[in-house]
Amino acid sequence: MDVMQRSKGIDILLSLIEKPKFVQEIQSEVGGSATTVEDRINELVKEKLVNEENAKDFPFKRMLQLTEKGKGIAEMVRTIEGAFKNNMSDLKYKWVIALLYTLGEVRGITRLEKLLFMLKYDLNVAIKDFFVFAPQKYGPYSEEITYATLELKKLGLVEISETVFKPFNSEQEEVRRMDFSLTEYGKETGKAIAKSINKNTEESLQSLKKFNEMDLKKLLDYVHEKHKDFVLS
Repeated sequence: MDVMQRSKGIDILLSLIEKPKFVQEIQSEVGGSATTVEDRINELVKEKLVNEENAKDFPFKRMLQLTEKGKGIAEMVRTIEGAFKNNMSDLKYKWVIALLYTLGEVRGITRLEKLLFMLKYDLNVAIKDFFVFAPQKYGPYSEEITYATLELKKLGLVEISETVFKPFNSEQEEVRRMDFSLTEYGKETGKAIAKSINKNTEESLQSLKKFNEMDLKKLLDYVHEKHKDFVLS
C-alpha cells in the first residue's frame, strides 16, 4: 500500500480517527501543500481507506471519513505510535524499527531473522515478549518476523524491495530476496525510539553492523556454531 509510505498519508488517516472532517480542516491539521494533501486524499479514497461525500448544503464542502479498513489501519498506527512514545520495550515491532534505523538496510529475511535472534540470545536485549524462535534445519526461525515486516510496510514504516537473482542454469528457478529499510516516516519513528533506549542497548544494536555486512554464509555458520541447540540435524 504505497500511499501509506508517502508524505501526509498516515497523518490524514490519524486526523480522521475520531470523527469525519472537511478537507479544509484536514489541511489545517496535517500541514503541507494543498496539492500534496489533495493527492493523498485521492489515493486514500482509491485504496478504499477513506470515503468522501459533498455536503448537501452550500458551500458543498467535501466531507471525509474513514472506512472500516481505514479505521483498522489508523487504530493500529496509533497503538504502535503510542507504544513507542511510552517506551514499551516489550513491543516486538519496536525492535524491527530500531534495528533498521541503526543498520540502514537489511538484505534478506534470513539475515533479518538471525540479527533479531542475536539481539535476544547473544546480546540479551528485548527478552520479554519477543519473537518466538524455533529450531529448524537451517537454524533459528521465527514465522512472526515476516508477518511483522508486512504489517510495518502496511503502516508505512518499512519499505520492502525485491532483488531477483537469475538461475545458473535452466533447471533452476529464480531466487527472490526481500530487502528491508525504513521509509521517511519510519526513520522519524526510529529516531524517537533511539532517544528512548539506554546506552547499552544502543551499543548492542551498533555491534550488529558487522554481522549485517558479513557474508550470509559466514553469518549462518557463526549463529549455527554458537547455537547448536537451534539447528535440527
